[in-house]
Amino acid sequence: MRIPSVVTCVSMLLAGPACSSTTSPQTAGYSILFVGNSLTYTNDLPAMVERIAEIAGESVEASMVAGPNMAVVDHTPDGSEARTAIDQRRWSFVVLQQGPTPAGICRDTLVIAAMRLAPDIRAGGARPTLFAPWSRRTLPQSLGAATESATAAARAVGGIVLPVGDAWLTALSANPQLQLYSGDGYHPAPTGTLLAALTIYDRLLGQDVRDLPAGALAGITGSLLPPGHIAALLTAAHQASTGMVADPDVAVPVDTTVLSPGGGPC
Repeated sequence: MRIPSVVTCVSMLLAGPACSSTTSPQTAGYSILFVGNSLTYTNDLPAMVERIAEIAGESVEASMVAGPNMAVVDHTPDGSEARTAIDQRRWSFVVLQQGPTPAGICRDTLVIAAMRLAPDIRAGGARPTLFAPWSRRTLPQSLGAATESATAAARAVGGIVLPVGDAWLTALSANPQLQLYSGDGYHPAPTGTLLAALTIYDRLLGQDVRDLPAGALAGITGSLLPPGHIAALLTAAHQASTGMVADPDVAVPVDTTVLSPGGGPC
């Protein structure tokens, strides 16, 4: 069963909710902290990962610290909610998420932010994990750079890459009728959050999501998904998860005094 958590969302003027989730001190097989923005808290991605684990018979506990329009660097100041959450318990993984990050100074900033948080993450026994997001619907050409940015940050801290954007591309190529995007063409629809959660579950736990009972997933988003859609999601998540090379645990820090060419906005 899902371990209960207390989630606090505070309204921010003109910006939407900022959310932090503090989980009860019960023990789970795996514990995951998500540090990110609205791509995480829209449709409650951590809760979706927990629900998938329940279906699989696994014990996973997931929490989040997330606010609107936040980059990973915004979570790095001393005393931030993210640092407090990282320090308050032992996690299995800490997932760092921001939007699709282009090359140049934006990528540099993501790498530096990951390197700032990694020592605390490692001190608590967790593995740093970088969320490689999907592109905006109108900018599919930006997906490659976004994945490269997340990978660069992961390699700098010996972390794991979650190829969520690759899963979206694979799923939409197989079935363009999938409703992965919400109306703004950027945030995930519930089906998009499900695909992200399946990819994360497959990658972090090493469990082939194609073995999950499709019938149990049919209503997980709140509306009934056709069997063909579920099959496309499961296949795309597993292909993205296993298609990326294994993540080395040895960090290769970069020279943060040298800036890459190319500016924002990030």
